[in-house]
Amino acid sequence: EDINRRYKALSLLLHPDKNQAKLTTEKDRDRAQLAFDFVKKAKQVLSDADRKRYVQSLVEEGMKQGEWKWAQEQKKKKNHKNDDASSSLEAIQEREVMKIFAEVEKKRREVEDRERKYEQRERQQEDELLEKERSE
Repeated sequence: EDINRRYKALSLLLHPDKNQAKLTTEKDRDRAQLAFDFVKKAKQVLSDADRKRYVQSLVEEGMKQGEWKWAQEQKKKKNHKNDDASSSLEAIQEREVMKIFAEVEKKRREVEDRERKYEQRERQQEDELLEKERSE
């Protein structure tokens, strides 16, 4: 499969153990490990059919939004006879896709934070209840 082939190629390029000669500092090794972990996570996500469809739908939505924004920009440019160096369609689409993924990540972190706070509250209540039982 294409995903496995590309993963293998990228992992050979990025894996810290495979590139020790090129990674002279600790910072380089840390960056290589981070990049490798990112590629590994991407492979896991794309190997899951449901997650792959979800990610593809986000990318498609970003592409549509980017195309719409690019068209709006072109209309403004045409109406104002302005020769500004406007962004390319691809750049605008990429920016919109990144915005969508950033928003998804932000929401994921908010849910994680709420769950963590809820668990902390429950533990605190249990501790208070145990303390109350001990004092009685």
